Parts: sequence; C-alpha cells; structure tokens
Amino acid sequence: MLRLFQIYQTQGFDIRSGINLAHVEGRSNTMAAADAAATYLYRNHDEMVETGGGGVSMHEIPLFEQLSLVADFKSIFIVGNSFGWSTLLVSILWPEAEVVALDCGFAPSPTGLHRRFKSFLHWLRGEKVWNVDNADFGIKFTNETAQTNNLKAKVVKGFSPGDVKPTAAKLLSQPPDFAFIDGRHTLPQVLLDYRAIREIASKDCVYLFHDIVNFRLEKSFNQILAESQMEGRILWQTPSGMGILYPKSRSVELAPVLEVFGQRERFIQNMRRNHFRKKIAYAMEVVLLDSGIDRMVRGILGSGHRN
Repeated sequence: MLRLFQIYQTQGFDIRSGINLAHVEGRSNTMAAADAAATYLYRNHDEMVETGGGGVSMHEIPLFEQLSLVADFKSIFIVGNSFGWSTLLVSILWPEAEVVALDCGFAPSPTGLHRRFKSFLHWLRGEKVWNVDNADFGIKFTNETAQTNNLKAKVVKGFSPGDVKPTAAKLLSQPPDFAFIDGRHTLPQVLLDYRAIREIASKDCVYLFHDIVNFRLEKSFNQILAESQMEGRILWQTPSGMGILYPKSRSVELAPVLEVFGQRERFIQNMRRNHFRKKIAYAMEVVLLDSGIDRMVRGILGSGHRN
C-alpha cells in the first residue's frame, strides 16, 4: 500500500481514500458513503482530477494483498482503469504477472449544455476540478508510471466486451487466471464484461467484481453465479461490497481470505433489519442520557420524595 501511495505522491498528486462519512456528518446514505470510501486523485491539494471514475478504497487493498499471499496469478485482465490505481496495485502485488487493463478513456462532454451542467454539479458538491488536457490522460499516465517503476502493466484504450478478446490475444501470452471487473456499473454491463472475459480466461480463473453492493449489482452477480456453476460470494467486509467468483478447485486455496473478508451475510441482514431501531435508541440515548435530562428528572423526583 505504501509503495502505491508513494508512486502518486512523487508525481505531485494527493490521494483521497477510505473516508468514513461519519467523520464528516455523523450519518450516511449509501451513495455518499460509497463515494467517501472510494479513491480519487487530486492535484494542487484540493482539485479533483476528473478521469471518469475512482478506484478501490484503501481499505480494500488488504484484500488484494492477502490474495497475493495465497494465489500466484500469472496473467491478469482488468476492465476499467480510470487513473490506474487498481492496475498499478495488482502489478505491484503480482510483479511477475502480465497485467493488461482495458479502458475507454474519459469522454469529454458532448455539448456545451452538458458541460455546464456537470460544472454546476461539481459546484453543488463543493468540488474543484483539475481538467485533464486529453481524454486518454488516465491511460497515458498509467502506462508511463508503470514503465518508470518497472511494473509489467499495460493499459489499452478500448471498450468491453468487443475489445476484450483482441486485446488479450495481443498482449497476454496465456489465458487470464485473475480478472478484476470495475468498468461501467450497470446490471447489463457487468454481465457483458464477465462473459467477454470468460471466453478468453483459464478454467481456474478468479473473478473479482468491484462495487457490487454499493451500486446494487447483486442481480447480475447472482445471475453470473448461476450460469458459471462456480463458487462465489459477496465480500461484505469490503467498503464497496465486492463480489468474488472462483472455481471449486481453488476453494481451499482461497478459504482463509474469504473467511476474513466475506463476513457472514446474516450479520449484515440483521444490522439492516435493526438499523432504524438502533437509530431511535441512539437518539434517545443522546437526548435522555448524554444531555443530562435524566439527572434533572432524578433530581426533581428525589426532591419531591423528600418533601
């Protein structure tokens, strides 16, 4: 993790990642919390670099680190690169592996009205934006950074699913045994990304999907589980709610990692069922106990009893 942060910091970038929204406002909603936990690139301290998306949370990096300790992947395919955070991460953790990422680049606003509306949204969110000078900034930056740091990572501009097969055929010497899917977060696109990689992947390939829970992609993930006839689960201990898919032959190999990051779903469901009740109990605790009202009531009742 330290090396990844330092790669960006030495080039004048700041990293915002893994913020607990409770530190900001004491409460959260799903999308605001997801945005706070993810990783974004900044320049000049407070100007967000707009590259079309974010990266995995710093609190998700330990998952990749632990996977690297139990699985020696040799060929890695990634859908979605943005500014290269995940691509460089996996290249650091699997230094001998071939790492190829497919990214469509950051498309500029098609119309002046669209551009003005996006500027308004940035203003509304209180964001300053450092505008990149070309749509391929993230691709170019990642490739140059990988080369400078002697990392075996390569990003290619293209679109999934159409460009998955030709890109893999050109740049990978063997079928992928690890795939990280972090492209467009829609129900149809997740299916398309998986199916495209499945066609070129090895039989023992492990698939990791970002943002399954936070972007409500469980329906597609469950469909992938059903049609793949592989093992899989939601990793509830990751901030984005990642999904992982793997062949039964790798169950023993991955079991220690999945036990840590795949917290029992029943705990999550129980917390969801009781969330509103806990909020009421917490509010009552703050009002009645922390405010001192209970002491005032006891004082009044005590005075009345003595009389």
